[in-house]
Amino acid sequence: MAWINLAPAALTRRLSKKRPDGAGADKTARNRTPRILVIDDDGVTRLVLGAALREAGYEVEEVGDGAEGVAAFRARPADLVISDLVMPQHGGLETVRELRQTDPRVRILVVSGVIGSSAEHLRTAVRLGADRVLPKPVNLKELLAMVAGLLGRAP
Repeated sequence: MAWINLAPAALTRRLSKKRPDGAGADKTARNRTPRILVIDDDGVTRLVLGAALREAGYEVEEVGDGAEGVAAFRARPADLVISDLVMPQHGGLETVRELRQTDPRVRILVVSGVIGSSAEHLRTAVRLGADRVLPKPVNLKELLAMVAGLLGRAP
């Protein structure tokens, strides 16, 4: 299914659902909602991934490029980062390297729609520290299962 077909439903869910602010603030760290940072220069991709992850029960922050993502992570670390591979100015490979240097324990999932040398770019992402890679277009069920596995949660 094309991303553009998913965007209206994702936007509707995002606008209609109120997230509980401070919900679970008294929970122990072990029981808290996992936080996911989505880094992608494509707004529709961010919208769809963010909506799917929120619907699955995760706290999500979305940013539009690698530099902004690294800054957001340093300001408020996430349990998992999902990053696009090819972005203008501050690409995914550089982002993975910087995130791994900032926090060696953070889980990183790289997604890419690179055509041609995509497999080599994805292998490079793993060498630089990505825990998993996933080609675009992303199958949301596969993504959610991979996220759950990386975070040690049942899908």
